[in-house]
Amino acid sequence: MQLNAGHFIARWQQSSAAERANYALFLSELCDYLDLPRPEPSQADERANSYVIDKAVYLQNLDGSTTPNYIDLYKRACFVLEAKQAARPNGTPKHCRFRKLGHPFWWLLMSATPSNSMRTSP
Repeated sequence: MQLNAGHFIARWQQSSAAERANYALFLSELCDYLDLPRPEPSQADERANSYVIDKAVYLQNLDGSTTPNYIDLYKRACFVLEAKQAARPNGTPKHCRFRKLGHPFWWLLMSATPSNSMRTSP
């Protein structure tokens, strides 16, 4: 079902709850708006999760143990997407002057994050 852009924007401009409360619904509706298939339900076998919300990835700790983390929206060999809430509970925008791709500080932040070689995903 293709949604009207004005309806989609108006609906989500009202969102001011915590990021975790809305991101799965937002991403599913975004797929609808873009006329793309929605992600598949997650399966117990992580190798089967090629297009899912909350893809498990494991951070290798120095002691050899692993810590689970989750990618908000994952499509194998295509993209990863991390959702971020853009408004405070009172509706005022959050300020982040470094969000834009290519900003010098953005590159610094990205270079300081754990490399892909530190993450394992079946």
